[in-house]
Amino acid sequence: MSQQYYFPAGENQIERQTIVHRLAPFEEQFGAHFDAPERVSARKLFLHTLLLVLTAGTTTAMGTFLFFGGADSALQSGILFFFTLLVILGAHEMGHYIACR
Repeated sequence: MSQQYYFPAGENQIERQTIVHRLAPFEEQFGAHFDAPERVSARKLFLHTLLLVLTAGTTTAMGTFLFFGGADSALQSGILFFFTLLVILGAHEMGHYIACR
């Protein structure tokens, strides 16, 4: 079963194409163009690294306080909490990244 897509340009049916392919004829009309990604400056790289380290520290601390007693040591439970949370957040953000590409 195929879906029908209605376009002002007269195309009435497109099968199994991505949204990018469906919008390609209208690229100029909507001003959608994709430039090369800009280089990351040293300042931004430092900021992103700092935020990652702060996230690691705070989530490890919270994991230590919240789940103390369940694992062999408090630090082990904190690191496990940090790793689990970071994997979940990373998968979530990767979904946004893939959807936007």
